[in-house]
Amino acid sequence: MDYLITGGSGFIGRHILKQLGGAAIVDIVKSSDPNVREQANVDIASESSLEEIERISKGKQAIFHLAANPEVRVGDPNVHISVGLVGTYHVLEAARKADVPNFVFASSSTVYGDAALTPTPEDYPLAPISTYGAMKVASEALISAYASYYGIKAVSLRLANVVGGDAPRGVLHDFIGKLRSNPNELEVLGDGTQTKSYFHVDDCARGFVMALNWGKKGKNTAYNLGAVDAIDVISIAKITIEEMGLNPSQVQIRTTGGLDGRGWMGDVKYAWLSIEKAKRDGWIPTIKTSEEAVRKAVREILELGA
Repeated sequence: MDYLITGGSGFIGRHILKQLGGAAIVDIVKSSDPNVREQANVDIASESSLEEIERISKGKQAIFHLAANPEVRVGDPNVHISVGLVGTYHVLEAARKADVPNFVFASSSTVYGDAALTPTPEDYPLAPISTYGAMKVASEALISAYASYYGIKAVSLRLANVVGGDAPRGVLHDFIGKLRSNPNELEVLGDGTQTKSYFHVDDCARGFVMALNWGKKGKNTAYNLGAVDAIDVISIAKITIEEMGLNPSQVQIRTTGGLDGRGWMGDVKYAWLSIEKAKRDGWIPTIKTSEEAVRKAVREILELGA
């Protein structure tokens, strides 16, 4: 089968590309990855990109759509609406015109907002508290309409926090950078009790590939992917301190308090997804717990010298 990955030069996209053994990519950044068979370096938010995305989509059996601004804390709605929602529309139009039968979308746990039920199942009401989460909900709705109207088989993967050594950003990079600057103190945004699921990028990429066998034609089916549990930020801070070989008794962990204990406006304080649906269809993280995933990712980052 021939595949297309939007955002194929990005963190998760690179790992999907590796698992597939080769694919075409659409990304504003040019890739030198030997697994890239063909690439279009365009901004999917631009209407002028539609013709090029359609061209590279022809003959493909599936599109993995990951291209978006990944920074949840960005407050400007236009950042997420232009790239995330408008970009999704352009990719869907290309899929429709090129008759691509399968569409796998990188959604997010942020679609649930402050869920009162954890682990949160896929049928829980969607109530995002950030423009990033709202963009993911709106994109899922648009994908659902295209799937129904044009007979596309679509799967939306609602991801917990994805970690790995080559991630360009995130709490682990933040903590490692701060501790390198000052090994005696670590600032933690919020009150430190924020508790979320973390899973490794290799398990995430495997889920995207397996999703090709999920769902049904004419529908957009949602699946949660994540760890079997969740972990709080203070515990992540302690793991980072340990893995860096620092003496925990000599490192002061200082919390900022934040907004109602959140790290930033729009930050979901507690996020733990139920992954029972994905497990029933054969996917389970090989690195099962959030602690294991975080510890492995910290070691990878340090090994890479990032």
